[in-house]
Amino acid sequence: MDIFIALGIFNVFCFTVGSLTSRGVKRTAIEEGVERRTEAREQLRIRDELRFAREVQISMLPEAPPQLPWADVAGISLPATEVGGDYYDYFVVDGRLAIVCGDVAGHGLASGITLSALRSGFTLLRDELLDPAHVLDRLQEVVAHSSRRRMMVTISVLLLDPGTQRATIASAGHPPLLHVHASTRTPELIEFFAPPLGARLGDSVPQTVVPFTAGDVFVLHSDGIYETTDAAGQEYGLERLGRIVAACDGTAEEIRDTVLRDVDQFRGPAAQEDDVTIVVVRVV
Repeated sequence: MDIFIALGIFNVFCFTVGSLTSRGVKRTAIEEGVERRTEAREQLRIRDELRFAREVQISMLPEAPPQLPWADVAGISLPATEVGGDYYDYFVVDGRLAIVCGDVAGHGLASGITLSALRSGFTLLRDELLDPAHVLDRLQEVVAHSSRRRMMVTISVLLLDPGTQRATIASAGHPPLLHVHASTRTPELIEFFAPPLGARLGDSVPQTVVPFTAGDVFVLHSDGIYETTDAAGQEYGLERLGRIVAACDGTAEEIRDTVLRDVDQFRGPAAQEDDVTIVVVRVV
């Protein structure tokens, strides 16, 4: 009899433990399911926000280059992530052509907001682009107040005047502008040593003027091109960029595409790590 009582108590104990364990497992499963659904909704929300931000950024880039009888222009920006930090644009002011090329430090929504503010600033100040350095100086405050985070933007402006055949170049920490002379096919790097916009160092943006003739080529670009590395870790470099552009005697679009193909071949199968932007102008 004692055996049956003991078995009964044991069965009750096992049932109780099993019931409690079952409830605990069920509760844990429910909590995990709720957590997964919450994470899935958050991932979907972030994906939708990034897609929207990407669409906004694409809408900020020019749909097509300006059609000018004296200048052949081609540009492109290839982001490395959903929302990149590169920007370029064209402005025709009193028969002159102003080209802007910039790079916001970092990626994501914060850089997209800064780019939007920067583009609005250029649009409002487009008539003042006859003095590129003055415009960049005025945009210092725009960059400084576009985000609570400290954002910095390297940016360069090229103003081409067909009447005087002079190019005015201003740059705030942006990579050197490339100028290939038609007569000698010699690539020249025009570089300024200046802090980017948003650095808040109080420096004025430097500016220079260079002559050009028919057949000359100007290339504005972001560091995503010359800092591209191959499988051995070697950088593409500015020298190689200059050689490729100088060796290509074609349209602006052909020069642009030749550079992009060469960068892709140099990189190999590795993924693109940084935004790549290039704008080519060939004087006709």
